[in-house]
Amino acid sequence: MVKHRIWSAVLAAVVGAVLPLAGSAQDADGGLRGVVLDVMRDPMPVVSGARVSIVGPSSVWEGRTDAHGRFIAFGLAPGRYELNVEILGLNPWRAIVCVHASEMRFISVTLDGSMRDPSVGAARLIYDRSFRPDASQASSVYNLGAC
Repeated sequence: MVKHRIWSAVLAAVVGAVLPLAGSAQDADGGLRGVVLDVMRDPMPVVSGARVSIVGPSSVWEGRTDAHGRFIAFGLAPGRYELNVEILGLNPWRAIVCVHASEMRFISVTLDGSMRDPSVGAARLIYDRSFRPDASQASSVYNLGAC
């Protein structure tokens, strides 16, 4: 019984020392989540299997959209990132996104449903609460807020 109490006290001390450190590291990071759509697809406009990359000053996150067109990236350090979405047969989509500490941003992307001349600018943003076009960027790159 005494051994059990000693081990319980040791375990409580270790967990008590480690949990605050883990929580503060997670609180400092942010993330991006979103959905990729193709409005030309009927009846399900979601784009599954799209390649999503998030490129920042000190890290790169890469993944694919799930069967519902969703992606989620945790643990991104605060800063400016380039968000890229690509899938064969559709024009790629790019945006400049700012990630803030302890914030999970949601971005909805719509891709064109057909292969077209890239000069058409077929990809467009349909939702982001902080969308602000940046005139210094090419028409196919969106600036989704200041850092």
